Amino acid sequence: MASQTTISRSQISGNFTLAKFLSIVLVSTGHYFHGTLLWVPVTVGLFIFAFASGYFTSLKHSPEMPLGKFWLAKLKRLGPPLIVINLFLGTLFLFQGREGIWHLHALLGMTGLTGFLNWLGIPNQSPFGAGLWFMTVLLLFYLLYPLLAKLLINQRAAIAFLLLSAAICAWGHLYASPAYMLWPTVFGFCIGAIAGRLDWQPQKTRTIALGAIALLAMLATNAMNIKQFNVLFIVIISITSVAFLLSVPISFPASRLSILSGGILEIYLIHGYLFIYPAGWPSWLGYLASILIILLAAVMLSLLAQRLSQLMTTPRHPSP
Repeated sequence: MASQTTISRSQISGNFTLAKFLSIVLVSTGHYFHGTLLWVPVTVGLFIFAFASGYFTSLKHSPEMPLGKFWLAKLKRLGPPLIVINLFLGTLFLFQGREGIWHLHALLGMTGLTGFLNWLGIPNQSPFGAGLWFMTVLLLFYLLYPLLAKLLINQRAAIAFLLLSAAICAWGHLYASPAYMLWPTVFGFCIGAIAGRLDWQPQKTRTIALGAIALLAMLATNAMNIKQFNVLFIVIISITSVAFLLSVPISFPASRLSILSGGILEIYLIHGYLFIYPAGWPSWLGYLASILIILLAAVMLSLLAQRLSQLMTTPRHPSP
């Protein structure tokens, strides 16, 4: 599964920081122009997000890490942004006069668990958590990762898990799939964790060739009105996309990466609430205005979350 590569770990991190930022903007774009062919690149973007979560989690946290320490680290990472974002959204909902702010479902929305409502067919009675099923999958991955890390003890076990997860996700997509790409995204988490544990180093030329073949095959079959294999092609394109990010250094000013990484979670959690569709405006102009509002709000919330995190982690020394 590995071949020689020259790309460094820091370059890989930079690649995925840039890719995740572009992906979340793409996801926001797809949600703004709902019902278009943008669902294809949006699916690839979600896969990149899922893969990155699995990959970097497996790199940073060894199987020997105590469960409590792992979950506490994730709580410290996600807690401050969720607090700041929920205060922002709660204020927005009060200003808009939205109903259901104090409903029990609001608690699920504020903690990222509304995916369960969706999967159980229960309408969300709260404005919190609308369409945020990815967050629920992310939290489930963090819950199960310590067990998964202990299972991936060697290459044979990792390959067995890869085949099993591929089979389960394929079955789920065929027989238990909602109206979005849930199972390809779940598979992204699985393959990301495996890639991190095995230190996957894909070969650049093969990666580009396979991705190009899958894209051309998808275009050709769709031109013949054969759409049954679209998800398979999209998964292959997604895998080759993350393989590209693992094998090809992308030149981007390092000083800007921290700015991009700071608001990614915020963009994801707030973008669906800040779309505007001004009457008489062309759709592209409304979209650009929406993206600008979302980015500005995300930067503001990210800075507040960083400040809150500092206040929560800085030890207090008693006065003499």
